[in-house]
Amino acid sequence: AKAAAREAAAAEEAARAAVPPEDMFKPEHDALFGRPVGAAFGPELDEAGLPISDAAGEALSKSARKKLTKQREKQVKAYAAALEAK
Repeated sequence: AKAAAREAAAAEEAARAAVPPEDMFKPEHDALFGRPVGAAFGPELDEAGLPISDAAGEALSKSARKKLTKQREKQVKAYAAALEAK
């Protein structure tokens, strides 16, 4: 059972790593990244692929943008590692 759980976690991690950083905040990837499906962010993304507003249309706070930037930087590293592994 533990081996199966480890395999499932590794497969999920590999699936997340395969998503380009500029696409990670698009609604189709919400479930993969553990966000509420379709309700996390507004549809607009900036040039780096970061959301500009929340689902209610309000501009994201500075702290929220900083948190999302950190998540994106982590995804850049994971995506680069996944590309090297291929």
